[in-house]
Amino acid sequence: VEGLDERPVSSLEDVHALVKLGNENRKVGVSNLNEHSSRSHSVFRLVLESSARTKDKKSSIYQTELNLVDLAGSEILVSDFGSTQQSETKAINLSLTNLKSVIIALSEGNKHIPYRNSCLTRILSNALGGNSKTAVICTASPEAEHAKMTKNTILFGSMARKIQNNASINEVSEDDKVMLKQFKVKIAVLEERLESYNQLQEQKDKIQREFMELQRQIEDLRQKEEEKSKLKDEMDDVAKHFTGAKAEVEPAPQSAISETDIKRMLDELSQLQAQKDALQYQLFEQQRQREIAEEDIKRKKFELDAEKQHACERDKELS
Repeated sequence: VEGLDERPVSSLEDVHALVKLGNENRKVGVSNLNEHSSRSHSVFRLVLESSARTKDKKSSIYQTELNLVDLAGSEILVSDFGSTQQSETKAINLSLTNLKSVIIALSEGNKHIPYRNSCLTRILSNALGGNSKTAVICTASPEAEHAKMTKNTILFGSMARKIQNNASINEVSEDDKVMLKQFKVKIAVLEERLESYNQLQEQKDKIQREFMELQRQIEDLRQKEEEKSKLKDEMDDVAKHFTGAKAEVEPAPQSAISETDIKRMLDELSQLQAQKDALQYQLFEQQRQREIAEEDIKRKKFELDAEKQHACERDKELS
């Protein structure tokens, strides 16, 4: 996330100083309900690492992450807002919509969670659906004029309650054997994802070959249609010639095209047109499947690269 800052602290005073600095950077504005209404979200993350006070240098390290989040409230755009306040309101409502999409996906148990749709959900991905315990505080107004917003707030809190996380202790051991076991598990996961990526690549190549074959067949049909069109024009000219001829004209030679041949050729032309339509539909389906496969490959590759980078960074830290 651009502009995200992380600083080490060693005392409570250092923490208070950073909180104060963050509040000074936060934008506020006047609204109908609050003279200091928040015009931006506030996220304060505190990472704690602790270990037992023993002489054993290979004791485990416990890591805890605390996220304190204050969300700006959603607003309805009105004409009284200036251009700056309108853009801020749009940005706030959009980020809250993305957060709601993540909450819905987590509460329904979907496999794909859209964390990357906004900076807010990207930062809070671990706090929302990861190894964590999450508490949501919803504020509402008892006034009747705010009943709609109060209802939406309660519905949001109800969806958040449906999220089920299995939190466990984040233990980072300095024992070489334990670390080796952890890396083996990560490598196995990466290899499984790589195999899935290779399978998707093979599927993409197969679709590409079928797509090229369909294009070739369509080109052949197009050439045959051109030949049939020329032949039909010639047959029309022959028909016109015989229609305008006098009755005394001698019978056509045996090599002339009969009406039966003309009918047969027209039937063949209709069949070729039907084959062309069917091939064009198959081509459309192949293109759609190829696009879906390419999107899956991009997503798998991105996740694989992210896992590799995380594993390399963790390896550097431990070394």
